[in-house]
Amino acid sequence: MKSIFVLSTLTVLLNHSVLSQSCSFESIGYSCCKLNCDVIYTDESGDWSVENDEWCGIDENCGKTQAGDDDCWSLPDYQCCADGTEVIYTDESGDWGVINDEWCGIKKTEEPELPIITKTKSTTVSKTATKTSEAGATTADSGGRFLIPTTAGQAVPTYEPIECTPPDVFSYGQCCHGPDLKAYAQCGGLGYEGSTCCQAGTICTVVNEHYSHCAPDLEAPIRPVMDIDKGIHGGPWCKPPNCVITANYTGFRWGYDPVLDKGCEIPEYECYDIINKTWGPQEYPVGTEEGVTTRYYDCCKPSCSWPGKADVFHPVRHCAVDGTTLIEDQEAASACQADVVGTAHMCENQQPWAISDALSYGFAAAALPGGESNSCCKCYALTFMDPPIRGKQLVVQVTNTGADVGSNQFDLQIPGGGVGIFDACTNMYGLPAGSNGWGKQYGGITSIDDCESFPESLKEGCKWRFNWLLGADNPRMTFIEVDCPKELTDITGCIRKDANIKED
Repeated sequence: MKSIFVLSTLTVLLNHSVLSQSCSFESIGYSCCKLNCDVIYTDESGDWSVENDEWCGIDENCGKTQAGDDDCWSLPDYQCCADGTEVIYTDESGDWGVINDEWCGIKKTEEPELPIITKTKSTTVSKTATKTSEAGATTADSGGRFLIPTTAGQAVPTYEPIECTPPDVFSYGQCCHGPDLKAYAQCGGLGYEGSTCCQAGTICTVVNEHYSHCAPDLEAPIRPVMDIDKGIHGGPWCKPPNCVITANYTGFRWGYDPVLDKGCEIPEYECYDIINKTWGPQEYPVGTEEGVTTRYYDCCKPSCSWPGKADVFHPVRHCAVDGTTLIEDQEAASACQADVVGTAHMCENQQPWAISDALSYGFAAAALPGGESNSCCKCYALTFMDPPIRGKQLVVQVTNTGADVGSNQFDLQIPGGGVGIFDACTNMYGLPAGSNGWGKQYGGITSIDDCESFPESLKEGCKWRFNWLLGADNPRMTFIEVDCPKELTDITGCIRKDANIKED
C-alpha cells in the first residue's frame, strides 16, 4: 500500500561511446557505463554512475572507445561523442562536442541540436572598474551585495561585486561583455569575438586555447535561473513548487519529476523562496525521531477496523461500497480479501484536509515498534524537514498497517496516492479493469489536474497533496506521539482506552 520512495535519477549532459564487450552488470539487469565514469554511488555490486537517465555500472571498459568504429570519423585523435551530445563547434572535419573538457567528434548521422558557433578569439578579463551588468538591472543593497532579478521578478542576494575594466561589466560574479549565454555555449577562444558573459550559475571556463565555454560554477552562491529549456547539465528543470531536493551531485541540487518519472535539476532562482522558507509557527511539538512518508489510497477496510487489534473503545469505522454508509459489523470481510467476497471499504471521509497553511490533519498506515496493538488509533505529529514544506505539520491518526510499510514509515492516506498491493478502488468507483485506481500502482497520479476526474467526494483530498503538501514526493519528517485531535477521532470513532483527546 505504500508508494515507492524514488531515488532521484540524475541527468548527465555529456555521454560517450564505449567498447563493445561483455558487461558484468547485465546479469543484475543494468548496462555498463560508456564514458561517464564518475562514481556517484557504490554498493556490493560495484561502482555506479548515470547515463541517459538510467543507472549504469562502471567496469574496466568505461571510457574506452571502440577501435574500428566506422562511424567514428574523429578517431584516432579524438573519441566520438555519445548520441545526443550537443554541437558546439563545426569545422571542415565535421561537428564537435565536448566531454570532460575534451573534444569529441559527433557522428555524421547526428543532427545538431544547437546553432553552430564558429570559434574566433579569446578574451582576457581584468578587475579595475566597478560597473553594472548589461544582463539585467543590477543594484547593490545596504550590505554591498548585488541583487539580481529572477524570472519571477523577485530579487535575491547573490554575488559579491568586483571591479571590471571597460568594456567589461560585472555580471553574475564575472567581468564580461555581451548578452548572457546559455550553459555550455562558447564564451571565448583564439580569435573569438562574441559575448563573454555566461548565464547565472555558470562561468566562462577555458577548455583549451581555441575554445572556452560556460561551465557550471560550483562556487556560485545561487544556481542558474530557469531561462533555458534544459537544466545546466542537459536534463529537465524541476517545475516549482516541486523544489524537493533529493540529491546533491557535483555541487548542484537535484529533485524528482513525477510527471516525467525521472530526475530533474532544481532551478535555484525559481526555488529560492521555497527552499529557504520554514513554515510555522508549529502548533504541535516537533519530534526528534526521523522517518519517511509515502502515500497510498486502496479503498480497503483499514487494518485497525478489525476487533482486538488494540485496546480501544471502538475499532476504526469502515463503510459499504458507497464509501459513506457505516457497517456496524466489525467482522465484515474486507473488499480486498482474496478468499471471500468482502463488503467493507475505507470510508471516504478518512482523507487529509488543511487546518492552516502550516497545519493539516489526516490518516496513515504505519509500522512502529510494538506493532498494531501499540500504534492503532494513536496520533502523531509529523514535522516535515525539507523544502518546499519544511516546518509544516501533519497530525495523523494511525488507522492501518501493511506488509509493505517499513519501520518509522507513515504511509499517508491520500486519494490518488496509488493503490499499492491491494485495490478495492477500481470496483468501488467503477473504474476500468486494470486501472490501479487512479494513476500508477505506486505513487498514483502526478498532477493536480488529474484530480478533476475523481468523484466530488474525493477531489479536495486529492488536491490537498498539491495545494498544501505542494507536490512533495515522499518527504522526510520527524515525528512524535501527541493527543489525538477530536476532529480525527470523530471521523474514525476510534479512541484508545489509554488516550487523551485534544479538544480545540
